[in-house]
Amino acid sequence: MRITSIQLNNYRAFLNINDKDDFSIELPTGHNLLIYGENGSGKSSLFNAVRDFIFSSVNPDQPFATNKFYDADKVSEKPYIAVGFENDDNKYFYSEDPALTDSHTCHHIRKGVATYGFISYRDLLKLHLYEIGQSIDYFSFFFGKDGLLAEETLLTPSSPGNKKTYGQLWGDIEQEKDTQALEDYNINAAQLIARLTEKTNHLLLFFENKLKINIEYIDGQIDNAVTSPRILFHIELFGKEIESHHGILNEARLTSLAISIYFANLLSFPDNDFKFLFLDDIFIGLDMSNRIPLLEILTAGDIHGASFRSFQIFITTYDKEWFELAKSYLKDNWDTIEFLVDDHSAIPERPYIKKSQSHKERAEYHLLNGDYPACANYLRKAFEKELRRILPYNFLYPGRKDTSVTSGIIDIPKSHFTITDALETWSFNINNNALNRGYSSDFMGLEVLIGKFEKLITQYRIPFGYTNELRIIKNRLLNPLSHENLRSPVFKRELIQAFKILEEFSFFESRIILPVDSEESVLLTAPKENSLKTKYFYRFELLESLRFIRYKSFYTFLNVKCRSLYKQRFNGPQEVMEYDYTSVNKLCKSIFKDSTKSSSNDTIYDNEFEFNEIYTEDGKNIKELIK
Repeated sequence: MRITSIQLNNYRAFLNINDKDDFSIELPTGHNLLIYGENGSGKSSLFNAVRDFIFSSVNPDQPFATNKFYDADKVSEKPYIAVGFENDDNKYFYSEDPALTDSHTCHHIRKGVATYGFISYRDLLKLHLYEIGQSIDYFSFFFGKDGLLAEETLLTPSSPGNKKTYGQLWGDIEQEKDTQALEDYNINAAQLIARLTEKTNHLLLFFENKLKINIEYIDGQIDNAVTSPRILFHIELFGKEIESHHGILNEARLTSLAISIYFANLLSFPDNDFKFLFLDDIFIGLDMSNRIPLLEILTAGDIHGASFRSFQIFITTYDKEWFELAKSYLKDNWDTIEFLVDDHSAIPERPYIKKSQSHKERAEYHLLNGDYPACANYLRKAFEKELRRILPYNFLYPGRKDTSVTSGIIDIPKSHFTITDALETWSFNINNNALNRGYSSDFMGLEVLIGKFEKLITQYRIPFGYTNELRIIKNRLLNPLSHENLRSPVFKRELIQAFKILEEFSFFESRIILPVDSEESVLLTAPKENSLKTKYFYRFELLESLRFIRYKSFYTFLNVKCRSLYKQRFNGPQEVMEYDYTSVNKLCKSIFKDSTKSSSNDTIYDNEFEFNEIYTEDGKNIKELIK
């Protein structure tokens, strides 16, 4: 059983200002759903909508979250959430109007016949957002009010009267101090925790992060007063148990642990007809190396006798790059949509569900529809945008400073002005007789951009394998259309080749990691031992902004003017070494040569020296700046 439609009317972010507005998601075959959403676009409102609808089937009187700007005079219907299911002609409603609400009649999602999980990044934080040294109440997390396992029913109580949910039975124990009930509770809870531990460790194997967990249940007791059970986490990393793991493990490991515990719980439920999982922005705490394992878990055929393949899954993310990557991974039985912020057609802003329209996506659209000239035109724009992102400003315009932001500098031909220098002011006087020479526009066409890109690739020996193909499509495909000359034939094969090259551009990272303004240089230090094991601190300065460029596994610094200043032993005198260099690489080679000049061994310079052995004024290693 799967959801096939969701309609939202004046619920949370979804503001209907008239009867024509329609916020609907259609999944006619009950596919899974991957959603990209800008911040504030309503993706979390969708998460809450599905959750509130399902929970309303148990509690129809729960408050409905009406949009704050709902105007009953402008729409004919009361606010509602409507959900449709496969093989069912009915739509079920949860509404602000009790007379319209009938979600409690939906037999597909009744308690006991449905399995559902709603997990947000905030839920994951409940397991590890603690200060170092702070005690963690895992019992409340699992069995307290709204705890992960509180609504589970005891499987094998010795007394039939104790076959209740853990939440209900614990309430009875606290009130009546029933030792038999407590014994049933302890035995069943310990067994449940043991099953959860086993499944959690199977899930952790997907992340390959060398984590293992043993969740220990310590019995509750009755001795005049009721003492709550305790639950402890024993975490092993690389086979060694660690204490205070939430203060030692990085966020990716902590998040993978939390995900594994939540997922283990869901995979422990009976094989119900309706099984649903909604993950809202849980990728925030996971780096790229841990996001793929999560997708592998969701698509795996067997996880210790269970699988998520029988679940209908909704995933939201604000990360567009990750959304594009996940789309290529989640193909079968997955639909994708995008939530954008509509902040211009109505006030206040509200969600807008549509496909994004980047130059590349428009080009893809025209390719699929056979309009090859239009496809090539949008490809040209996409190429220009990517090349301007990759190429340094001073590479585009020699003689100007490299900058990653608008610097506020305006270039004006000297011939157009005369300057009068007063005591505290400069007077600029327009020269009306000046010839319009020595001035050029910043506009740069694709042909020039590609030429400069080829120069960059050659000069820095970047292993970009599409240089010839780029030159071919420049001459045969992109340039003719950029000048609206449509006589040259445009071939589909060449368009597809252009898309491949454009995809390669996405692997380039080009950014300034140490900006240098016009007034002050940036001081750096390289500690280095000489052949006699005497440690020197080599001091030098950057005279221009330092730019880092990466293409896949290749990375380097681009050339910048820099100057060595001196070297110094700890508390020793300074030995002046004032020399100018055209790159950090050449300066570092001179440091290496100086430190090994007395060595009898032939040592070879390693380019990693300039990444691993240089430190900023505040003690940061250069490599920290490029992560």
